[in-house]
Amino acid sequence: MSKQYVAKSIKLSLELDRYLATHPGAYDKIPRGACIVITKEGDSAFNKVSHKIAEGSAEKCVEARKIGRRWSIKPRK
Repeated sequence: MSKQYVAKSIKLSLELDRYLATHPGAYDKIPRGACIVITKEGDSAFNKVSHKIAEGSAEKCVEARKIGRRWSIKPRK
């Protein structure tokens, strides 16, 4: 895992945290105990690593996808 991936992951995690703070209804889309796979539209290399990390997770996962300035939270396929 590269420093660039880690830095981008931290940045997106903070952005998702701010989004959830201002859109509390979005929490309803995240099951209790679920892992969250953060992805970004147009960044296939980052997304591939994010999904690969989540593959080993025993928990149910959702995908939080950054699309422009918005977030889409859906069950992970």
